Amino acid sequence: MADPLLWVSGLCKRFGSLVVSDGIDLDIRHGEAHALIGPNGAGKTTLLRVLLGQLQPQSGTVRLGTNLQIAYFDQLRHQLREDETLAAAGVPESDRLMMTADVTAG
Repeated sequence: MADPLLWVSGLCKRFGSLVVSDGIDLDIRHGEAHALIGPNGAGKTTLLRVLLGQLQPQSGTVRLGTNLQIAYFDQLRHQLREDETLAAAGVPESDRLMMTADVTAG
């Protein structure tokens, strides 16, 4: 079995007395899909920022696989330009997700 692309052990992040995450263990391997689901303010973005190294956890370990390239756009999409495609922004075709919706009045 190949090494994980992302490995997390005992991850804990707090802001003062507010516990955002505590004891998270996770590994993500090639070909897997994962989702973070929760209400606003639950800590989803904070967890992503810890995994990306933008915030430091109080404890725990985060290891990224070798030659891993992360494409991440924050919830406000500050990194995206309206006049630029995902390809121009550097997102490989294999990492793009096409979503469509059929919206009809009924």
